[in-house]
Amino acid sequence: MSEFVNIPGSIDVADFNDDNWTNGYSNYENCFLAADVSLENCMLAGEKIVLQDGRATVITNTEVVGGYQRIYTADDLSVYGQRKYVIDK
Repeated sequence: MSEFVNIPGSIDVADFNDDNWTNGYSNYENCFLAADVSLENCMLAGEKIVLQDGRATVITNTEVVGGYQRIYTADDLSVYGQRKYVIDK
């Protein structure tokens, strides 16, 4: 399927808040909510995203739960608070 679906160049963080989420970042896991649910975002597991300090971290998993697309990462990205992450291709 990956030959028909392109990996996006970047991913936006949803602006979502409740008891479990702050500005789109999970309060309990290394996870953020993508602004858009898309098939392309499902292909991100194993890809690296670039952080504002120049480091990169790995997307470990993606899943759609309750109409939101969760993007799981190896590191806690809430400390960065970025609204958009560039995919390191």
